Amino acid sequence: MTITKINMSQVDEIARNLGAAGIPPEFGVDNSRMLIKTWRKLALGNPVTMAEVGQISEDLEIPFGQVDEFLRGATERDSDDNIVGLMGLSLNSQWAHRFKVNGQTLRTWCAWDTLFLPAMVDSSVVIESEAPVSGTTVRLELRPKSTLT
Repeated sequence: MTITKINMSQVDEIARNLGAAGIPPEFGVDNSRMLIKTWRKLALGNPVTMAEVGQISEDLEIPFGQVDEFLRGATERDSDDNIVGLMGLSLNSQWAHRFKVNGQTLRTWCAWDTLFLPAMVDSSVVIESEAPVSGTTVRLELRPKSTLT
């Protein structure tokens, strides 16, 4: 299998073009900071508990009600109300795209998610997905800009 390395400046350019088109939507400073902290917690490979959400709320000095309301519209939950998926990143194996980060294999909701999530979790990742026509595994490695050669 071949690993394709993409220069993060290419990903940055894609992100700028999508941003100019309004993708992803603007969530505001507080929700954006909270999303990043919650994605990074989820990227460790475990569900994010309500106690951890409360700690994120406290750390960022954002009212818990605001954090909880936003997250309820953007998450997958388990039977204990823990966050197991957040805006593209998931612990659930039902999703097609494998997203290997921090020694854990997570999943993403769609191919686009695999391109912006490495920046959100601030980690090197390996993405694997099967090509729909050939069934061949496509593998891509993305690293933070500072580690590219």
